Amino acid sequence: RRTKDVTKRPLLDVPDPLARIEKLLKERASMYAQAEITVDTDGKTPEQVAREIVSLLKNL
Repeated sequence: RRTKDVTKRPLLDVPDPLARIEKLLKERASMYAQAEITVDTDGKTPEQVAREIVSLLKNL
């Protein structure tokens, strides 16, 4: 699985991971704002998220 070893996060393998996250979010903000669909993943399993995405895409 892609997320099997969650300790290996190349984008965050930097001296200041929080600063890196903030920079990435700032860089991606305009793209995120253009999203027609958003999915809240909090407290959901990957399978639940996938099912929700498929359901939303079917209704486009």
